[in-house]
Amino acid sequence: AGVEAPGMREAVDDAVAFVRRTGDHGGFRYQPLGVGNNSIRNAIGALVGLLYGLEGPSVGTAFDEIDRHLFAATQVDDADDYAMYYAYYATRACFLRGGPGWETWRSVMIRQLLRIQERDGSWPAFQDERDAGPRYATALAVMILRLCLDEAPRYLKKEVRGF
Repeated sequence: AGVEAPGMREAVDDAVAFVRRTGDHGGFRYQPLGVGNNSIRNAIGALVGLLYGLEGPSVGTAFDEIDRHLFAATQVDDADDYAMYYAYYATRACFLRGGPGWETWRSVMIRQLLRIQERDGSWPAFQDERDAGPRYATALAVMILRLCLDEAPRYLKKEVRGF
């Protein structure tokens, strides 16, 4: 929005430093030396890594995990609890990364989202996302599809071209 808030730059720098401390050779965690990595944490870590120039093995490991864990809406691992949440952050990270990894991710996402779409046009919520309901899942699915169809929303255009 172009609004300069006092202390915002320092807050962002502190947040990025925190994410950097949560990464290691196994990917990203929610806390330094805390709970282990998983697909969701790696997707968010990979996105932050791309946005803020984080380097090191954690970003590479995070993308390796994303490449091994394509969205199927049937996962039985830890990301299944928040399948659409994972898919949203992994899609943003892959979109920014570009290349063959993005092309694979986007083609899978489009096919899978079309496969699970309800007759009324909504998308179902999965496991722990069920409390949020189909509006939550549908909102994430629409944002994912916009990226997959190369229709980045205006607020992401600067992010996308900033690399």
